[in-house]
Amino acid sequence: MRKSPAMPAENHYTGALDGLESRIDPATFDPVLFSRKLYESAPLKMTFRAQNRKQAEVWQKQLRAKVTELVGDFPPPTAY
Repeated sequence: MRKSPAMPAENHYTGALDGLESRIDPATFDPVLFSRKLYESAPLKMTFRAQNRKQAEVWQKQLRAKVTELVGDFPPPTAY
């Protein structure tokens, strides 16, 4: 019976920061916490505060323009 050649030990990949643990503080390097802090500190300029139909329509028009600015224009619907 022939023995197979010895296999080298496998390196286990655990994440993008492999080998960089000494350069960061894992306690403060939390992308979810970072994102939540950004969310909590973001100004809410487009909050809906309309008290009547006219104000709601103005808000809707401003919101539509902002969404279009951020994600681009939408193609017209092909069918309803």
